[in-house]
Amino acid sequence: MNPTDITIDILKSIRDEIRVVGQRQAETNERLDRHEEILVQLVRGQERHERILERHEKILEHHGQILEHHSQILERHEKALGLLIGEVRNLGGRIDNIVSGQLGEKVRDLDLRVTALESRLGPVTP
Repeated sequence: MNPTDITIDILKSIRDEIRVVGQRQAETNERLDRHEEILVQLVRGQERHERILERHEKILEHHGQILEHHSQILERHEKALGLLIGEVRNLGGRIDNIVSGQLGEKVRDLDLRVTALESRLGPVTP
């Protein structure tokens, strides 16, 4: 075999290997392109989820403010109810004093007298 034939065979072999490497590189580039598309879709999806999360955070913050406002209203109502209960108890005490005190005695006495008069005179219609 002559040196030129060996050189040609080596060059052909190198050329064939370069073609194989080129084909592999093309396949790798296709896979990289597909992976890049997937990553772009994932990033878009993540951005969409972040926007959704931001909206939900705002909604939750608003609901927290509403709950705080309702809590303050409830406290005011509880205080007002406590005051009202105290006033009703005071009123009950006053009524008890009227019924069992001097005025109550006068009312009972007047009722007895009216009943006695009606029994003697008959019922009086207004």
